[in-house]
Amino acid sequence: MIFDSLKEAELFYKVYASHCGFQVRNGTDKKGKQTVGKEIVEVILLKYLLCTKQGYFQPKPRNQDAECSQTRKRSVTRSGCFACIRLRYSSGGKYVIYYFHEGHSHPFLTPSSIPFTKESRQLTQVQKQYIFNNAKVNIGHVKSYRMSKEHCGSYNNVRSTKTDFKNFYRDLKVYIGDKDAFMFKENFERKIQASNRGFYFDYCVDKHKHPTRAFWADSICRKNYALFGDVVTFDSTYDTNKYCLVFSPFTRVDHHKKCVTFGSALLSKEDTDSFVWLFETFLKCMGNCEPYCLLTDQDPAMSIAIEKVFKTTKPRLCMWHIMRKVPDKVGPVLCRETDFLKKLNAVVWDSCLDPTEFVSGREAVMK
Repeated sequence: MIFDSLKEAELFYKVYASHCGFQVRNGTDKKGKQTVGKEIVEVILLKYLLCTKQGYFQPKPRNQDAECSQTRKRSVTRSGCFACIRLRYSSGGKYVIYYFHEGHSHPFLTPSSIPFTKESRQLTQVQKQYIFNNAKVNIGHVKSYRMSKEHCGSYNNVRSTKTDFKNFYRDLKVYIGDKDAFMFKENFERKIQASNRGFYFDYCVDKHKHPTRAFWADSICRKNYALFGDVVTFDSTYDTNKYCLVFSPFTRVDHHKKCVTFGSALLSKEDTDSFVWLFETFLKCMGNCEPYCLLTDQDPAMSIAIEKVFKTTKPRLCMWHIMRKVPDKVGPVLCRETDFLKKLNAVVWDSCLDPTEFVSGREAVMK
């Protein structure tokens, strides 16, 4: 058989192999120079396409001087199969099959296992886009694989394995690499243009052009602040990302007892300068309208920043942090031998009490 190009010949043999039930791998090739038109170019003169079970596996000798001599266990996939085709370059840039060995020394794949071969289980462009979209909302490769199974009806219809999803998810993160900060900024700048200035975003970088502070709020967050911004809760949570950036949201409970967000921030340091920048940026985003009360934890740097930025806001400590320190303050004996904590929690966490009932209930617990 004669083919117009080497790629066409390779595709033909792979299609033939998929119908028969075996897989193909590249073998020996030989390059040389040929005259094409008036130019001398380098082309492949000989090309071998082999069965994947051609030859025998020969393990490499262990290095006795190495600290760790352990090797990964691999299954035996070679059985000395001689099936192959050999292609030769001919005049006119064509390739001809000059040798063909048809017989195999191993059983063929069953029809049910052919969809899971390396050639058949290549991820489609739709699946790659699906994994990428899920990654943007923090959905990993395992959940993406299970969700694909629900869409297709069964794992056989997915025509890929969980390892394929994992490898593409890994390659996607490697491709992003150190460009994630640039993508982070570009994403928010596109939101600003799309929302007609309803989206607010600001950030700072260090001398190495690495982002150290970032704050953003969309139009819904700013509308929520206009309605429920009299009391704001601010908490810098634990840094759980690889860059050790602290996630710091501004939140509040609305009239439906649902949590609403006024804005979010990422900080590289929990010092006074960072909190001053964040509070000033927050007020700038909200039209310099200060809240009546700001609930925070007992952070000295945060307290200094609140005094510098806010003029009329009353800072208050979060009730959760206060009640967490009560056992340390009163001592373990009182907590274990009496119902002190149970009685105190019944008064503190009862939202139906008015101020007078709260004071009388607290005095009763103290007595």
